[in-house]
Amino acid sequence: MNIRTKLIALCLVISLVPVSVVGGAGIQEMNSIGNYAQDQSARHMEAQVTGELNNTVVARQEQIQNVLDVRRVDARSLADSSPVQNYQAARAGEWELVQRQSRTQLGHMALQMRTTVESTKETVLREKYGGRSWEELSPAEQRRVEDEVERIVAGKAGDGTRSDGTASKMFQPGYIGDTGYAYITDRDSNIVVHHNLEDGFNLVDNASLTVFDEVATTIDEEQAIRNGTRWGIAEYEWEDTTQAGNPVEKKFVAYAYHEDFDWVLAPSVYYYELQTTASESAKDRINASFESYLNTRSVSVRGEERPAYDEIILTDEDGQGVVRAVRTDDGVVTESVERVSYADTDWFAGGESMAEGEVHVGDVRTVDGERVVYLSTPVYQDGEFSGTVALRFDYGILSAMTNGVTVGETGHLSIVNGEGRILSHPNASVVESGARITDESHAGGLASVAENRILAGERGLSTYARGTEGGGDRYYVGYAPLEFGTEQFALLATVPEEDVTGASDALGRELSDRTSSALTFFLLLIGGAAVAVIGLGYAAARYFSEPIEQLRDHATALARGRFDGDVDIEAPDDEIGELVEAFDEMQSNLRRQVTELRTVSQNLGDGDLNQTVRTDLPGEFGAIMSDLDDGIEKIRQSLVEVNDVADRFAEVSSETVVSAEEIEAASQATAQSVEEIAHGAEQQTEQLQVAAGEMNDLSATIEEVAASADGVVETANEAVSLADRGREHAADATREISAIESETATAVSQVEALSDRIDEINDIVQLITDITEQTDLLALNASIEAARAGEVGQGFAVVANEIQGLANEAEEATEQVEDLIDEIRDDTDETVEDIQSMRERVESGAETIEDAIEMFDDIAEASEEAEHGVREISESTEDQARSTEEVVSMVDDVSSVSEETASEASTVSAATEEQTASINEVTQNVQTVSESAQSLRELVTQFDVGRGGESLDGGASESSSAPAASEAVAVGDDAGPSGASD
Repeated sequence: MNIRTKLIALCLVISLVPVSVVGGAGIQEMNSIGNYAQDQSARHMEAQVTGELNNTVVARQEQIQNVLDVRRVDARSLADSSPVQNYQAARAGEWELVQRQSRTQLGHMALQMRTTVESTKETVLREKYGGRSWEELSPAEQRRVEDEVERIVAGKAGDGTRSDGTASKMFQPGYIGDTGYAYITDRDSNIVVHHNLEDGFNLVDNASLTVFDEVATTIDEEQAIRNGTRWGIAEYEWEDTTQAGNPVEKKFVAYAYHEDFDWVLAPSVYYYELQTTASESAKDRINASFESYLNTRSVSVRGEERPAYDEIILTDEDGQGVVRAVRTDDGVVTESVERVSYADTDWFAGGESMAEGEVHVGDVRTVDGERVVYLSTPVYQDGEFSGTVALRFDYGILSAMTNGVTVGETGHLSIVNGEGRILSHPNASVVESGARITDESHAGGLASVAENRILAGERGLSTYARGTEGGGDRYYVGYAPLEFGTEQFALLATVPEEDVTGASDALGRELSDRTSSALTFFLLLIGGAAVAVIGLGYAAARYFSEPIEQLRDHATALARGRFDGDVDIEAPDDEIGELVEAFDEMQSNLRRQVTELRTVSQNLGDGDLNQTVRTDLPGEFGAIMSDLDDGIEKIRQSLVEVNDVADRFAEVSSETVVSAEEIEAASQATAQSVEEIAHGAEQQTEQLQVAAGEMNDLSATIEEVAASADGVVETANEAVSLADRGREHAADATREISAIESETATAVSQVEALSDRIDEINDIVQLITDITEQTDLLALNASIEAARAGEVGQGFAVVANEIQGLANEAEEATEQVEDLIDEIRDDTDETVEDIQSMRERVESGAETIEDAIEMFDDIAEASEEAEHGVREISESTEDQARSTEEVVSMVDDVSSVSEETASEASTVSAATEEQTASINEVTQNVQTVSESAQSLRELVTQFDVGRGGESLDGGASESSSAPAASEAVAVGDDAGPSGASD
């Protein structure tokens, strides 16, 4: 890169760096602003979507939980209802207990109402007030929370009740008994919720019900009621609008207190309904109660009322059915099921295991194509388990409440049980397959969230990947617990991540496009500035670079050895001009030095070392010439010394040549003698190899004989082994025959003992025959005596006839037994004879096998003797083979020594020849060195080193050296005459 380009680049850098820095910072800031805007928008949108997700979960969880709470209340209300308790009391004959149980039923209902209000309040605080406590709210906020809870529970705050309240049916007549219902007042007796009284109606002032002053006093005095852990009971007179003439009847109310709202929650019912219940059939009232539940208990799903239950069953403490109500195509049918046992059902076992007040929830199952779940709760009487009430709940209601809801763009709701099994899902096949969210192969990363949080009863929001290794589609899942009796369910809202991040991604792309456009404009602006800077930089660089480039050309010429040019450069009057003048002076000095060096080198080339070198050049130039003059002087002195050494070296070389020729003659004589020794050793080696071959053949023959003997030994060993095996098998056969003989003797003994037992049985049969004959005789006598007694003895006669009949049957059976015994005795005798015959044949076979064993012993002895003889032959043959091998080895050793002798002789001969060749080479080298020394001496004599015109050989200069001396003149313009010293 030339200086002009560098100057342009420098100007460009100086100009563009600030612009680039500012531009880069601007671009980075624009990107940062874009990224910040994108992140903030993404967070805002994500928070909005996840907030909607949480709100969906909360809203549905609240709705579903209220449905489940009402189901639990229904089960407990039925178990504690007057019809059921009256039935139990009727079984025990206790009417006062019926009244007490009725009050208890309403008391539980009052506490359940308080629990519903409290849980709804906590939900509102958590979802709309950031989880703040009641005490942290302002009075206005507390009032808004109270109104919101009233709206959720009763339907609409400040305006009676509406059907869309989670517990609105409690406030309608007929929810308790025929006319009973619940209402809410404050502690000052002002109506808060009533099915037909306006809000603010004061029961004390407007209806003269002073009993409510007593209620307020009791609440103030009893801490347990004020804390909501106990209920109270009050009685008062009130007109019954359900009867003709609206007569005033006595009513009782159970109440619970909610302190934060100052609400008195009061379910009530007329006493006469209890009296009527007592006068009616207990079972009829249960039928009516169950039928009423099936007809009135419903759940609103997307504007449609769906019956909550399809079947209700009451059993006793043993699981035996009492009453059953079931929904059919023709309506609700009630029936007695006293002969049906439900003891083996899961719901009875679950209800029986529950404590009083608890509700068992069974597994979701499919019945007649519908998904249902049985709820069961125990019925207690005086603290003792006395039966179970079971309700078959239509689980399809919960599925309808979740499956029809779309969360986000494509998300869905689902319900799982405490084990993670999916109970509700828009895809029916997922439910039918029994899939679990704890199964990683199905749920992916949701399995970890399920185990650690969802099934632990937590509520919250998480993300997970569907794949098992963290890959695959990602999802958001919101979850909240659902309490259903003793079971823990969970509600899940699942949304694909793209539903949450899709809008933010689109916004991000738009911001990125706009940032790219701004970046392009900014880069074009920087490019225009760069073009302008390059033009200005080129003009400035040309002004400064032209004299420098001309100076560079002259310096290049100097570097190439051209010193004849003049420095004619137009330069400004500045540092560059001074640089040009200094370069001109340097060129003049170099020209003078080169001229002097050329003169000196020409003289050196002519062999003239006696010359004058100019050393008056300035600075280092003069120092260089002085060093050159010193070097020439040293060379002259060295050449004188070299000439002396060359003379001495020539004399030594001549003497070395004579010694080398003598050594060469001796080496040739030694080589000839060694060759004769090697020839004799080779002949001896050939004769030893022939002998070794013959011995090897003999050794091989002996080894074959030994191998054949070994084969005979092996054959003899096999014969001995076979004889031993035959003897062992014969011995085994002998032992088996002995065992058979022993077992045969045992069998004979057992058969003979069996014959003795048959004789004993025969004696017993004979005794039974005698007893039968005596019994027959006694029966005959009894018949005679009965005939004498007439009608009085008819019963005795019947017994006698029966005895005689039994005696006859026993006699016939005895005869059959005797016949069987005779047959068994005959078979036993034949068996004994057969076994005796077999024993004789076994003894004969044993003797034959013993003879065979003796023969095997003889064979074994003969085989062992043969094997011993062959083994001795084999051992002798092996000894002979080893001796032969030793002889062969010795011959081989001698042959090896001969071969080594021949080899060593050859080696010595070769070494002698190599030595002779080396001596020849040394002789030649010495001659060459001698010739080189002579040549060196001749060359040195050509130099004139200033010894009075004499050459280095010590004599007068020859005619050939005269021209060299006459031509040794100075090269410089002002050099002195030849031969002058400095």
